[in-house]
Amino acid sequence: RAPSCPGSAGECQPTITRAVWDGDQLLLEFRSNGADTAHYYALENDNNTGMQIYPVPAIDELNIVVTDNNLVNGDVVITNQLGSIVVQEKLNGFRHQLNISTLAEGQYFITVMNGKKSMTKPFGVLRK
Repeated sequence: RAPSCPGSAGECQPTITRAVWDGDQLLLEFRSNGADTAHYYALENDNNTGMQIYPVPAIDELNIVVTDNNLVNGDVVITNQLGSIVVQEKLNGFRHQLNISTLAEGQYFITVMNGKKSMTKPFGVLRK
């Protein structure tokens, strides 16, 4: 589940301000709409995939958190259900944010790969 904006009555834009990995989970500190109060969200280590993505479903941005050192600084590829590549970028470290505002509403697959290792997860895109 993606970070939300507790106590927010209107439009919410959480921004990650710090990330700490403790070996079992990634603790994300985020602030809502520039607020002074920080909120926290834990992403548990998923040993089956080596990465976490959020929010799912996504609207304009998709965040990737890599939990497998073999995937750091790899390539990110998003494909549609027909297998066509619709987004391709290079990862920069353990965290990366993709602009997916040009993707149509629907189901996609995100793959992170580096050398011989790759991980794939499905996700959905919603349009307002």
